[in-house]
Amino acid sequence: MIEQNYLILILFFNTIVLKTIFSIQRIRISCSDWENTLLKEMIVKIKITVYQLLSKAKSKGILIFIILGISTFLCFCKINYRGLWIDEFISIRDAQNLGFKKGRLLYYVLLNPWMNISKHDIWLRSLSVIFALASVYAIYRLAQQLFDQKTALLSSLFLSISPIFVNHTQEVRYYILSVFFGIIGAIYFCKYLYQDNRKQQNISRYAWILARVLACFTTPLNLVFVLSDFFIFIIYFITRKRRLTYQNISKLTSDYSLIALAIFPVAVSVYIDVNSHKLTPPIPGLTDVLRQVRILTVYAHPPSSKLTALLLQFIVLMILAIWAFSLWRSRNRKYVILIAIWAFLPIFIVFVFSHAFYSIWISRYIMSSLPYFMILLSLGLIELAKKFRILAIVMLGFYLFASGAGLMKYYNTKNRYIGASDRYRDIAHYICSDRHRGDILVWSIIHKMTLPFTHYCDRDLSIYPQNLPNKSSDSKELAAWVDSIPTTKVPIWLVYGQKSKPLLEPLQKKFTIEEHKEFDGFSVFVLQKKR
Repeated sequence: MIEQNYLILILFFNTIVLKTIFSIQRIRISCSDWENTLLKEMIVKIKITVYQLLSKAKSKGILIFIILGISTFLCFCKINYRGLWIDEFISIRDAQNLGFKKGRLLYYVLLNPWMNISKHDIWLRSLSVIFALASVYAIYRLAQQLFDQKTALLSSLFLSISPIFVNHTQEVRYYILSVFFGIIGAIYFCKYLYQDNRKQQNISRYAWILARVLACFTTPLNLVFVLSDFFIFIIYFITRKRRLTYQNISKLTSDYSLIALAIFPVAVSVYIDVNSHKLTPPIPGLTDVLRQVRILTVYAHPPSSKLTALLLQFIVLMILAIWAFSLWRSRNRKYVILIAIWAFLPIFIVFVFSHAFYSIWISRYIMSSLPYFMILLSLGLIELAKKFRILAIVMLGFYLFASGAGLMKYYNTKNRYIGASDRYRDIAHYICSDRHRGDILVWSIIHKMTLPFTHYCDRDLSIYPQNLPNKSSDSKELAAWVDSIPTTKVPIWLVYGQKSKPLLEPLQKKFTIEEHKEFDGFSVFVLQKKR
């Protein structure tokens, strides 16, 4: 309801902005008849002062630090509002037992010494915050390098206020590290491609290779950016035939041979773990593609009402129009094409792979393309403002308010946009607070990890990890599962990671249920064996 009212406010606010702008235009016309020009002089002086302040701020780089300050606030705002969810515990477990996990290694290598300092949730999540702030500054440098400072500032601001970016910043996961190395790779790739100085070009060449390799060691999905770079090389050589020489082909071959050799351990790890647990999202269609535009830009959570959904559909169409305008009208065409390839080609590869093999169409898997979408958005708005200033201001207003609504939804919703719950902290605190009942805990959740409990509770309990039933609705299997629960003379705790309704009947046959509490789809029981 909050975000619905907020989005309605967007329409109201932009209507007021339009009316105000048109009123000012009428005032300007009527001012020509005034003998007293004091108002005109005041407006001119205010404009000059504002422009002078902005130009000084730009020249001294103050604005990017203001944006970094905004990003810092958004990253730490309510960072401990939610407890850790299951994937964050997997990160902690994998950092404690270092090794390739489906090709992922680098984040766990960094997390291992980091969590030796403290295991508090805020500290653990602050590692991602560091790379989030570095990513905001990196996108500023990339856009400034290819375009201008206006585009750089707007791109960094858009990345900072992206709800999905903030969401994954406040996680003990590798996604933001992946975004960071993606941008660093793009910066040095551009320098490698367009620098004339041989020495600097070689430095940029090896820096690009290193960044891409580190990105692949963060998550193997970053291979799509290595393929995108190759596609850019081909376009570059085709458009500049005089540079398509044996020397360049040899250099390109050696570059990719070096990358292939470096990421070979990643490929082996992925091959070994290919049949391990994996998510199976639906195969994407056109609707899913449009939904990802909303999720990646302004509003990650599912809309809670039809009106909110309708307003967000309008925002999505507006964003698509701005992207199209940036591709059509931007002057630095070769750089715009570069950014567009990094934005669209990786997602296209994931889309095709999801149809050809098995679906990996998950928002956080394609989030590394987010910075380049923000640059395209900035370019489109700046180009639009040159011809239709009022329209550009209104569109910017819509975008900022929609992002604000997405952030409000994120900050005030316990579950994350993917539906992940932080129930483990509440469960652990609930059991830990009752130190008088039961010394045995039967812990039955997905992955069978006890870390979600021991991370939050220091109570000395005998913990029995137990697999969930394969068929949670089969009465015979549930009865056999209940029989496997250890029995003692004192009450025992049972944490059951599924809906409790089918389990109640077989439980009541063997135990007296002294207490039963639900935690967002999980059930906690205090059981006493029947005499």
